[in-house]
Amino acid sequence: MTEHWTTLCEIIKNSAKIELNPITPLEQIKTWEKKRKIMLPQDYVAFITQMGDGGMVSAKDWTGGELIPFSAYEEKGYSLTHIKKPFTLLESWMPDFGDPLEEGVELSEAKEEKLLQKRWTMIREHGSILLMDSKTDDYQRWHLIVTGPRAGEVWLESEFGVVRYPNCTFTEWLLRHLDGSWEAYAADCAQRDEEIREKRKKEAGPRAQCLKYLKQSCNRMNPPASIEEVRLFEEKHNIRLPEDYVKFVTEIGNGGKDYRLKYPKIYSLSDCDAMESLDKPFFFQTQEQLERVTDQLGISKEFPYIPWEELVPLCDLNCYTEDEKVDPWFYPIQKNLKGCLPIFAPEITQNPMQLFMILNGEFRGEIWVANRYKLIVKSNFRFMNGDKVNLFNLWEAYLYYQYDC
Repeated sequence: MTEHWTTLCEIIKNSAKIELNPITPLEQIKTWEKKRKIMLPQDYVAFITQMGDGGMVSAKDWTGGELIPFSAYEEKGYSLTHIKKPFTLLESWMPDFGDPLEEGVELSEAKEEKLLQKRWTMIREHGSILLMDSKTDDYQRWHLIVTGPRAGEVWLESEFGVVRYPNCTFTEWLLRHLDGSWEAYAADCAQRDEEIREKRKKEAGPRAQCLKYLKQSCNRMNPPASIEEVRLFEEKHNIRLPEDYVKFVTEIGNGGKDYRLKYPKIYSLSDCDAMESLDKPFFFQTQEQLERVTDQLGISKEFPYIPWEELVPLCDLNCYTEDEKVDPWFYPIQKNLKGCLPIFAPEITQNPMQLFMILNGEFRGEIWVANRYKLIVKSNFRFMNGDKVNLFNLWEAYLYYQYDC
């Protein structure tokens, strides 16, 4: 056996917090393997036939948990019906991180939901033995994989997905929890998964990644606009749209909306066609102008949130008081936003945030936010990795709250 096995035996022998069940005879396990035509991981077999088949284990990061006994597995309500089917995942899978179900395949909502359910069924029933089931609010289930390319590894299932711990055997999994080294080990694995996700994003390219995040945020896009439609819009309004906006509406879609609600929605060219102020100058044409106003109001330069009531007299704006919504803006006060194009209207709440793109001046192409009470400057906001928020990654930022909108 390995050094890990020897250390594990010593810890269990000297611990008063571990109460293992009697062993299961090796002959019984061999008979089971022969009948099922499947081989269990050797170190797991050694554990349940030499040390104990399940029992109560307390560790540094467990308040107490039961190792599910293999000999009573089905008696405790767990199924071995599909254990011969292959466990097909190769890496951690988290739907919220945008990991692909089927690369390059466009699916309807119903087919996507069906495929997602199929993936969860595979994770929970195919080719694995459940080692420990927390059955608490944090919903953690530890699986020992017994079929497929990752056989012999222990993976963690939660409500968010399933996490792979590369080459982590049953022995190493239990030992790391008992000796207190699991937390640091898991952090290293999380960093590795993050690097894999970043690599996938780069390989997929901005367009594919954008479509993936739009799907996750439940937005269904309209067909793309033609470049001729874009040029006609520009000619009518005497403007030139930023390049990334043109690429977005001609490659991703000309507007769209959440399939569940009227809002959130992504504005199309036609939604903005009746606007009469797209060619007017945005009221902050330079960084110097912006800083002059924020200095005068005593507002943070790092996170400038400028109340309309203070901005109106300084910038000679109109203080609209009527309550009616003014399309495509949510509130009449937002009609002051000249020289900018509404991009996104999120879910209606008591204080809905509306995203817009500036069309002229130093801030041309930047995405800012406005609501009923204030203008929120977003010019210098970036992702944690340093990438600036733009139209193609905005949905990722919105979905994961890295962009305060």
